[in-house]
Amino acid sequence: MKAAHRVSIAAVLGLMLAGCFGTLRAQAARLEVRSVRWEGNERFSDRVLAAAIITRETTCRSWILEPLCYGGVSPAHVRRYFDAREFSRDRVRLDLFYYLRGYREAAVDTVVDRSADGVDITFRIMEGEPVIVADFTIADPDSVLGGALVRNLPLEQGQAFNTAALEASRDSLVQRM
Repeated sequence: MKAAHRVSIAAVLGLMLAGCFGTLRAQAARLEVRSVRWEGNERFSDRVLAAAIITRETTCRSWILEPLCYGGVSPAHVRRYFDAREFSRDRVRLDLFYYLRGYREAAVDTVVDRSADGVDITFRIMEGEPVIVADFTIADPDSVLGGALVRNLPLEQGQAFNTAALEASRDSLVQRM
């Protein structure tokens, strides 16, 4: 009985050690995101596009801690790690971002430069031409509210088609009626 007890304790300890080494190996395999860059985006700023995705680069916690960050002090950083699954979803998020804003032919390509200490990510965007609202007419059978009804709507003739602006215009019209 004692021998069986020793074997089970040894087995449990062995599994615990294997789990620890597996965790250490997984942590070592995590790649830090050193930079996220944007190329080809003219219509939307880097900041607006960055808000549309999940992947972020490692940053300094505060501008006050900048000297420590440049010195490589770890607690001064907010570490961000590369997640391949989330990164592939980010590409889809950007495709959808452009599509909803009228850029139906926009294409997003990505470049991931991997090294031993991290990754540098580049989103290459080809925006293409937006779908333009050629005509925007609301037929008011009574012609009483005609001008006031359509004044100051988010969707405007001559502008790039935007799904959110269309929905906001619809909501505004419903409110005004």
